[in-house]
Amino acid sequence: MSNLLLSSDDLARQWQLGDSNGGTSESCRAPSQAPFPVFALPAELRCEVYSFCSAFTLLQLTLASPRICAEINTHPTLIRDSFGCNIAKYTHNTVRPAHSVDLIRFLNGDDELRLYCEQFHHQDCLKGEHECMWCWQWEDTKDVEDEMLRAKLLAKRSYRAGGTDYDVCEVCLHVRKVCREDWNRIT
Repeated sequence: MSNLLLSSDDLARQWQLGDSNGGTSESCRAPSQAPFPVFALPAELRCEVYSFCSAFTLLQLTLASPRICAEINTHPTLIRDSFGCNIAKYTHNTVRPAHSVDLIRFLNGDDELRLYCEQFHHQDCLKGEHECMWCWQWEDTKDVEDEMLRAKLLAKRSYRAGGTDYDVCEVCLHVRKVCREDWNRIT
């Protein structure tokens, strides 16, 4: 009954320490005392599990553990064949980079979209890329070498109505309002 009066932080601390007075038994240890269960699997089976992940999920896994990062980056086909990988950026690099957000082209659902917006959205806006919130694809406007061609591309993808700028996704034709600050970053 005394455990009910403890705060959740106190209970968590006691559980991590394995304090028997805190209500943990010898059979219930803190997660840091046992290896992560996925590492009990053979390396071939782990790679098979990774092959079902999207490129963005693989990126999140590489950030979760140095061991998983090494496994994923040593198997380039995992990244190249995953859903959402930007094949053009991947194949044109002479030196294989570590998996990064630059290799992500598509997102796989609402959960990945929310996580992407929380973690990486500001980076892509500053690089001249912008994404469609409906089909989760973004286009790179930075790589266009000719400024006139770039201006035509931007003019084709956007239109102005009543003093407001709108951006049109070329993939799903979804229209979104663009703030003046975002538009200045893109152009």
